[in-house]
Amino acid sequence: MRVRFSPVDALVTVLRTTDEAQRRASFRQAIAGLAHREGLGVTGAPPLDGIDQDLIQRVVALAIDVGLVDDLDWIAPGSAALALYELTAALPPGKTRLDLGRRVFARLYEGTAASFAAVATRMALASGRSFEAATLRARIGLLFDLPVGSAVNADALALTLVTRRELRERWIDPGRTGALPARRLAAKLFEHAAREAALRAQHGDPHPRELLTTEPLKSTFAALLADREPLVWRHAAVARGLLSSVDDLLRDEIERALDPALTPTEWRRGAVSLVALMANEPEEALRACRRVLDGPLAEHDRGLAATLTLGLPRVIEAEPEAAEQLLDWIADAARPDVAEAVAALLGDVLDPSFGARAATRLYDSLAAQAERNTSVLRAISERTLQQLARENDDEDDVVGLLRRALAAYESTGARSAYELATRAVRALGRAVDFLAVQDPNDEQLLPYLLGTLRDVDACALESPRLGNLLLLGRRPGDTDATIPEMERIYDKLGRWLLDAQQASSSGSKGYVQSEHRRLRALLHLMDVDTTRHEEDNRRVRVRVRETTRILMDRVTEDPGGGAHRIACATLARAFDAAVREGMSEPADLLLVLASRVEAVETYQMIGEASTNPDVRAVIGAYTDFLAPPADPDAGTDVTGGRNLDDPSRLPERIVHLSRGLGAGGSYRGEALRRVVLRLGRALAAVLDA
Repeated sequence: MRVRFSPVDALVTVLRTTDEAQRRASFRQAIAGLAHREGLGVTGAPPLDGIDQDLIQRVVALAIDVGLVDDLDWIAPGSAALALYELTAALPPGKTRLDLGRRVFARLYEGTAASFAAVATRMALASGRSFEAATLRARIGLLFDLPVGSAVNADALALTLVTRRELRERWIDPGRTGALPARRLAAKLFEHAAREAALRAQHGDPHPRELLTTEPLKSTFAALLADREPLVWRHAAVARGLLSSVDDLLRDEIERALDPALTPTEWRRGAVSLVALMANEPEEALRACRRVLDGPLAEHDRGLAATLTLGLPRVIEAEPEAAEQLLDWIADAARPDVAEAVAALLGDVLDPSFGARAATRLYDSLAAQAERNTSVLRAISERTLQQLARENDDEDDVVGLLRRALAAYESTGARSAYELATRAVRALGRAVDFLAVQDPNDEQLLPYLLGTLRDVDACALESPRLGNLLLLGRRPGDTDATIPEMERIYDKLGRWLLDAQQASSSGSKGYVQSEHRRLRALLHLMDVDTTRHEEDNRRVRVRVRETTRILMDRVTEDPGGGAHRIACATLARAFDAAVREGMSEPADLLLVLASRVEAVETYQMIGEASTNPDVRAVIGAYTDFLAPPADPDAGTDVTGGRNLDDPSRLPERIVHLSRGLGAGGSYRGEALRRVVLRLGRALAAVLDA
């Protein structure tokens, strides 16, 4: 039986021996022993817990004096950082601890993603620190935004952030109602925590799974799964699929979501969860995915095949052969939306050989269709073809620079990643400058405009990767998350998108497709994090106000247009931003909406797309007032009225409306609720007189 050498014994030997070679060997044994816990999770007390602090202080002081703590190139950077952190945590306050702490934080801030993941996981377990410094939060965000197939495993950190109360309140709870980056990160943390919990359950520890599937986490997880933004719900759906391998209730929930009697909203989330299940049960889940592709759901929802790609990242890492088989089946659809989804997936996969067959098949199909497409569809196809061909990105291309910056953070360290990120943000600025001076309706330039807009949306709005990479250059302890370069880009892009929306002509060729792309980018712009500097806040408020005004005109003037649904969704996110920035209360927004909009369907679309529960509540209450939902048991509307035109039922419906108008308990909301309540009662008194 092999006996593991104790790091404590090795540290004692460092003090006792006078032989330089023996001292170095013993110190290295101690470092290796302390680092051995990396990736093992919580397997017992901290390795130096209960050891005499004076002993450790003398060992570390000696190691610093003779240069042993600076001679750690022989061990992986992450392991070295973790071992030094364990020594620092065991030291009493004083000069020695400060000296060693500086070395730990140098490795933490300048090191690779793996180094940071190892130490951050230990820090989260030890102190429950909320990592308030902007640069620390950025590094945590980057850990969960690394490409598919990355060697960095931060699942244990995610589980701690999700399940530890003081950390959950900072990292997860804001994801229920926050801006897109907060909701997306919360969903990603659930995804990685679910993978760790499933692994531990398979090894006989069900407690993490139980924590994730019960309150207080259960309701937050449900909110993320119900989020209307695919950039958010996809990760919650993957988390459900990963956990379903060790939770029968979740497996039943996935099966119910695939009921043909439901809607594409449930089908798509259920299908993504089913794909994610392949990571733990590849054969059975793969057969089930085949049935979905061949069944009635795919016939009724033509976008379902493309949606399946959203569940593949974790499967690619665990079961690449099964993932490639499913990707081949998805590619059989040979649709432009499928090609675009597959191209986006492969662009985030490290292994260049993965998906080669599917990419070739889709490339040939899309290339054959390209010449017959409109200029807008041709622009979309050309960019997709480049991605499917995996052509090398231009040296000054923002997409390629961003990809290389992420790779540098994993392989080289924060400094080189930051340098590439600064080049990327300059390239992004040039791209937005190009958009800003162009006519958005120029038919000849439209392919270039939409291609550029797509890259800007992907790099600056859909994901906070670039912003987080730029924060790698901040000093330790800096709590300011403002990035002036990104704020200028947001401002200039917002002006161009709003000008383009006002200048749009429904008679132009490819109008619906181009407007859809612009509105999607504007939606994401409304949903990004905003800064706290007064001047930046002023610009954000102007942008939100202008967006609300322009989109109010859009949804009232063309309620039946092809882009009406996404216009309503973008207006909903503008409402969310107005509430988040303290510009308006939900009741104010309802009054503005009610003064302009008559179509019940428009209210329904706006209410469904909002991510703010107070906004959803007031708009939902007014929607129910306009068209009360039926009571399936009584055959009436929820107020008991059998005829919506019956005047005798109007007071009751008004009173019912008042119950939903005080959402959030705001002053004006409560005032409006009371006015409406008094109106309903007064009408009832008149009718009874």
